[in-house]
Amino acid sequence: MDYVKVEVWSYDVWGNPKDGFDVNNRFCESRETYISQNIWEDDREFKKELKKIFCLKPNLRLSSIGLDGDDMVVYVEYSPIGYPIGELIVLDTVKE
Repeated sequence: MDYVKVEVWSYDVWGNPKDGFDVNNRFCESRETYISQNIWEDDREFKKELKKIFCLKPNLRLSSIGLDGDDMVVYVEYSPIGYPIGELIVLDTVKE
């Protein structure tokens, strides 16, 4: 099975839905997190994995998790109000 090796960064956020949100600071939660390539490529399974990685509420709807970015960086937000949660930075793809 192949894996995507990522760094996990969470955000310290200021603001509110009315005025908008700003990322005040970011913190590295993990320098090496491995996500199965199968999960990485499946939007639904990937969002389930993000709930675990960022310790999001178990009852949070997957449709509420917004994703942006490209092949190297994925930005995660709580999309109903545009609240930034964190980011995953791709470091490598590990083949087995």
